[in-house]
Amino acid sequence: MSPALLGLALVARLLGWPDGAAGPDGAAGWRDGAASWIAALPPGAPARLLATPDGLLLASDAGLYRLEAHGWSLLLTRGGVADLARGLRSTWVASGAGLYRLPDGVAAARPVHLGAGAQVSSVAVADDGRVWAATAAGLFTRAPDALEFARETDLPAGAVAAVRVAGGEVWAATDGVLWQQRDGAGFRPRLHRLDEGWWELRAAIAHADGVLLLVPSGMWRVSDAGEQPLELGIGELRGMAPVGEVAWIASARGLFPLPLDRLDTAAPSSAVSGAAYDLVAEPGRLVVATRGGVQAVPIGPPPALLALAEAERQPPLDLPVLHRAVLRQQGLEAARIEAVAERATDAALLPEVRLQFGFDRDHEDDSDLDQAFTSGALHELRDQASSRGDSFDVSLQLVWDLQEHRDPSRAIAVSKERRELVELRDQVLERVNRLYFERLRVLARLGGGNAPAERAELAIRARELAAQLDAWSGGLFSRLDTVSSPASRSQP
Repeated sequence: MSPALLGLALVARLLGWPDGAAGPDGAAGWRDGAASWIAALPPGAPARLLATPDGLLLASDAGLYRLEAHGWSLLLTRGGVADLARGLRSTWVASGAGLYRLPDGVAAARPVHLGAGAQVSSVAVADDGRVWAATAAGLFTRAPDALEFARETDLPAGAVAAVRVAGGEVWAATDGVLWQQRDGAGFRPRLHRLDEGWWELRAAIAHADGVLLLVPSGMWRVSDAGEQPLELGIGELRGMAPVGEVAWIASARGLFPLPLDRLDTAAPSSAVSGAAYDLVAEPGRLVVATRGGVQAVPIGPPPALLALAEAERQPPLDLPVLHRAVLRQQGLEAARIEAVAERATDAALLPEVRLQFGFDRDHEDDSDLDQAFTSGALHELRDQASSRGDSFDVSLQLVWDLQEHRDPSRAIAVSKERRELVELRDQVLERVNRLYFERLRVLARLGGGNAPAERAELAIRARELAAQLDAWSGGLFSRLDTVSSPASRSQP
């Protein structure tokens, strides 16, 4: 290798580019396993990606860029760009300097007057063409046949952090509250008093009979039956794109595929290395903005999922037995929790035992001296007395405080402790389920036609997951696995 090429390779490694990268000019052709590198990142921290007929758009705090044959072209610099949305023959741009519209085939974005509140944090476009803009002064909307934006009065005046459209629903995020509008009705607070990380809306998709809302700390599954928070355990979540029955999620730890019907039990593995900022789905591939650059990840009918479905038709490992072993190993059995609750309830009926010891010692000495003159002589009379006494006493008292039995604070404390133990129990079982199903997917991929290097890596990962399950269950998992399905027995 020439010194120039060696220097370029070292620079590529320092910048986080994969081996074989063409360099920072954005030329296509880089390869990193199944993913190919499209371009290096332009200046600024990436916020959103969007595919348009004119090319790929990237929004960052430094402006709006479009990827062209020669590299990135700067389209807008004012205020930094926070969000993008695709409309009819145009792209809507939310920036710190206001709302802009970029028509197809035009290189310059045009400002759009909102009437109040120049700083725009988010923008969304409904299927019917209605545009929504979240600003520091409230939520603004424009009907498809209207020329001007009007403020949505259902939401209180003030900053709106984000707005997203999912099917026939519109969702807006304010401080600690997620607002829902359905079928053209007014907005109402659907989720409120939310902690930080659970209300900053990043994405929304319609699914089954409800909506999935992506927030930095996890995901909300919202339907007529209620709301369910999902902690995915893959770092801060930033973007989501549905492809068939799989939700691809960009997070601070990479790009993860999650089956939509098993979001609460799936244990995903990252499809790219490094942090992912956002992604967009194109025919046959995903385009992802990562820390090292923009990558294209090919997608299609995954044979591993077909092998997984075949493996799941085999007799499964007895998961309830594994669950009981894990709970017993961690000291979280239901009987133990009930025993603790009963002892706490009966504690008020037990007496308070007081045991006292006492010891006393007395010592007294007296001495008297008298003089008497009798019959011409002086006589001395001495009188001495000494006394000593010891005493020892023991007392045992049993005291019942019957008022404490009626005190509601004890019942409240017991109820709180029970809830915390139940939550911990659920978290442990959820972790075990994730490990088990991730191992099942690894075994399914191991049964496919993979390269030797990939098979070796999958075999190591399968052993690692089995070791973690053994650690949770006290070694029971390996014993159960030896009598489970043929797919499990074939693991290395």
